[in-house]
Amino acid sequence: MTLRHAEGWTFLEARLHPGHAPPLHLHRNEDEAFYVLEGTMRFRRGDELHDLGPGDFLVVPQGVPHAFRVGPDGARTIQVATGTDLAAFIRDAGEPAPEPVLPPDPAFDREAVARAAERHDMVVVGPPLAE
Repeated sequence: MTLRHAEGWTFLEARLHPGHAPPLHLHRNEDEAFYVLEGTMRFRRGDELHDLGPGDFLVVPQGVPHAFRVGPDGARTIQVATGTDLAAFIRDAGEPAPEPVLPPDPAFDREAVARAAERHDMVVVGPPLAE
């Protein structure tokens, strides 16, 4: 994962494990956009479902609940947020990889993630997207 933020923007290149699925959440102060470089993702934005693949781009306005589930081959994405809350959340809730390879998909404490989200103007509003 490469994370950069400057002048009120966050840019994130991420390699995501097959089946990775964050909980349904919203950002109070940021719009977020996803560009799929490799792999597939099923995405929920509000009440809409989208199947995304390489070259697809999806924008999620602030305040709109969203979640995704990564396809069976994993995915590589670029995410952009119109602020730095996402960057601060990732630094708060995550931990650096010990080497420049995708580490095993960690189990995570959903309650701890929800608390970290609240600290960075994000709200968990539901479960992860079902398979």
